[in-house]
Amino acid sequence: MGSGSRACAVKEGVRLYFNIRAAHVEKVRHFAIESTLVDALSQGMSAKDAAKQAQKEGAKVAKLVTRQCLAHMLVVSLKSKDLQRLAILWEVNWAVGLEK
Repeated sequence: MGSGSRACAVKEGVRLYFNIRAAHVEKVRHFAIESTLVDALSQGMSAKDAAKQAQKEGAKVAKLVTRQCLAHMLVVSLKSKDLQRLAILWEVNWAVGLEK
């Protein structure tokens, strides 16, 4: 295998990692927005304020997950949807500081 082929393989590996990471971050961000929105609306907050708060929490969680994405990408490898959902819920709670 020549150095050009190795460089191409590394480039494709890096591209794959970033694509998987982006999909995972988006999935966690969406889940954080959804759970924050439900929580805010159940507390009687107006829809506009709840949406604003949910967007802020989603951005905050996405930033934290991006920083520590390699460990959190293990969630993607889980087979059970219930386990994935539980792991994402833990991840969101950890990101917003509910669990230490």
